Amino acid sequence: MAPDREEVLKNVEQSRRRFLRTVIAGAAFAPPIVMSFSMDGLSADAAEVGPISSPVPTPSRCSNMRLEPPIALYLDRGTGGNLLLTEAAPTSTTAKFTDSPVLSRSNGNPWKEIGAWDTVINPLPCPIAEIGDLHVWLGLRNSDDQGTQFDLKAEVFVGGNVVATGETDCVVGLARNPALAREVTVSFEPPAREFLSNEVTLVLSARIGTGCPGHASATGLRVYYGSAAQDSSFDIQFENAPHS
Repeated sequence: MAPDREEVLKNVEQSRRRFLRTVIAGAAFAPPIVMSFSMDGLSADAAEVGPISSPVPTPSRCSNMRLEPPIALYLDRGTGGNLLLTEAAPTSTTAKFTDSPVLSRSNGNPWKEIGAWDTVINPLPCPIAEIGDLHVWLGLRNSDDQGTQFDLKAEVFVGGNVVATGETDCVVGLARNPALAREVTVSFEPPAREFLSNEVTLVLSARIGTGCPGHASATGLRVYYGSAAQDSSFDIQFENAPHS
């Protein structure tokens, strides 16, 4: 970097210098972006630059700055009872829960939807590279179902389209006591080529375990979330470069 630009950075807080070096010198930034920063006071003339007191502009997600980190999404429930996804990690000491309907191997042992958690975020022209594992806490609706094994399916929708599906079968060892809820991991298949739009939905479904010993029916499966100890969540990771 040229010496005159280092003089400019001397007037910038230490925590912001690395970002501004990237803005000034990084090849990943398109000229219009660099120019917009220059006009906002990032001139190379040190004599005209004073201490920067206003916040450094934050790049929009998946802009041509290529700085987009993964998005972690946590299961939660709103005050009106609606199921939602949030980027804020839960801090509550008391978990929330949602129950599946009654499950049975009869009539073909169909999948029964537990719930659909969704969120609306700012439109992002971001190509999805991977859906990270879902970590979800499970228990029973009724202690009489102890010993039952379950299959759990997770589907991620973006803009109404299924982009990834995962399934964990023969989940066992569940209990009615919330303190004994078990953490279960669901791994997703590689996602379909999709760009993150403003609507993301996670749908969880359950059935009695297929090919597993145990009860043929159950009052239902319980999903815990929304607390620091039972923070059911997954993440969305992006490709390094945006789609052109």
